[in-house]
Amino acid sequence: MGRFGIFILLLFSLFGGQAALAKPHEGVTYVKTVAGGLPLHLVDVDLSRSDLVIRPVVVPAGHRESFDALTSRHRPVVAVNGTFFDTKTGITVGNLVAQGRLLSEGMTGSNLVLEKDGSVKLLSSSRNLGRYQDWSQVECAVGAGPTLIASGNFFMDPRGEGFRDPSLFTPRPRSAIGVTEDGHLRVVVVTKPVTLWQLAKAMKALHCYHAINLDGGSSTGLSVGGSTMVRPSRKLTNIVGVFASHMEPQLDRAVGVAQRRAMAHYQKGLRYLSSGHLRLARSQMRQAVSKAPEQAAFWRAAGEAELKLGYPEQAVRDLHQASQIYFRRGDYASALELANKVLEIQPHDKAAHLMAGECELELNREDRADGHVRAVLQMAPGHPKAVALLKNVKARQKERAQALVDLFAGPYNFLTSTLPIE
Repeated sequence: MGRFGIFILLLFSLFGGQAALAKPHEGVTYVKTVAGGLPLHLVDVDLSRSDLVIRPVVVPAGHRESFDALTSRHRPVVAVNGTFFDTKTGITVGNLVAQGRLLSEGMTGSNLVLEKDGSVKLLSSSRNLGRYQDWSQVECAVGAGPTLIASGNFFMDPRGEGFRDPSLFTPRPRSAIGVTEDGHLRVVVVTKPVTLWQLAKAMKALHCYHAINLDGGSSTGLSVGGSTMVRPSRKLTNIVGVFASHMEPQLDRAVGVAQRRAMAHYQKGLRYLSSGHLRLARSQMRQAVSKAPEQAAFWRAAGEAELKLGYPEQAVRDLHQASQIYFRRGDYASALELANKVLEIQPHDKAAHLMAGECELELNREDRADGHVRAVLQMAPGHPKAVALLKNVKARQKERAQALVDLFAGPYNFLTSTLPIE
């Protein structure tokens, strides 16, 4: 039995059998129980399972849908109401990210971030628009708040995180998400009015290492296994769902909208760059790359804007992204150009030397590739990737040398084979 199973049994025994346990999918457990003195709905999700994915679902800007309509159409294993939205305009005002793409943007609270490598972190959004974060390596992120638990400790600074709405500080139904140190996602919904501090104590009692408050009040909702456990009293603009991997929601429509907006931001950014309005250009380019992170040209232009504004570290990061995308697409000349641009800014950048070396090798310039690899090994002897690349370079040099030998040996062998034997 896993740690969560033992944990649930403990809850069950401690609170006199009040827990009602359900398992809507392998790796997902739902229970109604008590934690930190609060009766609550609790969902636990094993983040290590490859057959489960966490995704936000966002309706088109300005629209709203009922919770039941969202869950019946997308069919999540579990769904909870997501981040905040403007009740007048229907525009979502928190960061929501899926597969590296920023679907909505905010600048308050913090983000619970699930990286593509399986790691989890808490990233502040306080007074920092989502476009200025790099989401390219993010599998899923949910931005809301206030933060309840950070690195295992209580963290309660709503005003410092940019929250001003007085209703947020009064008792109300609430929902929250958190993660444990052993890689479990905890989704909590409390239907009775509670304070943020009470919710934080409940998340702490559930052993959350990071935890954030979600949009609550009349937005509070929870669906488990296709059944609505808690129904919001108003329509929503977004939910956060746990999906079976073969039922992952298709983002085609959202991606199409994001790509069109990204192109508009990119074109506007180019105009600002050419006219010398660098900060406006930077803002537009950051929106472009956050909405369409697969476009190398957007990263390249963003890097140029950062460099002109005097932010070399950010420029290097953007140029690296563009170079990697060009390389994956087989455009080795463009990838090499940007790797060399990075080396102009930071001559000792090992990643840029390695990228340049790989590009030179693909372009059949082994001697130049050798130079870049040896530069890395001089800075970091035994660097695994450099050692592997050097082997490839030497093998290619040997092949080329052998090809030259064979080229000249052919005519010689032919002539000697046709000469008369005395």
